[in-house]
Amino acid sequence: MTLSELQAHLKSANKVGVITLSNGVELSVQASEYHYCSPRDNDGPWTSVEVGISHKDFYELKDILSDLDILQKFEMSGVDFWIAGWLPINNVIDITEHSYLTEGQ
Repeated sequence: MTLSELQAHLKSANKVGVITLSNGVELSVQASEYHYCSPRDNDGPWTSVEVGISHKDFYELKDILSDLDILQKFEMSGVDFWIAGWLPINNVIDITEHSYLTEGQ
């Protein structure tokens, strides 16, 4: 997934979109005036976004992305969800490329 594809995905998904990786892991990627992103507006283009991931999927990614320090930016939110605010958009692209993105929803 390229930067322009991710920006278009966020705009077409009304600022909230699920990105599904080839292994079934789902990343919830958000960007709007109400999310932890930059700029904090509804128009973009965004340089950082808010990303959420389920507890199960987080540990699935942890094994796949062991060579990247991206997951250290996530914090536990509740009992079964992890969230990263202001995650650089290039980190999202790194995750999708490293985890073999197959489709976007």
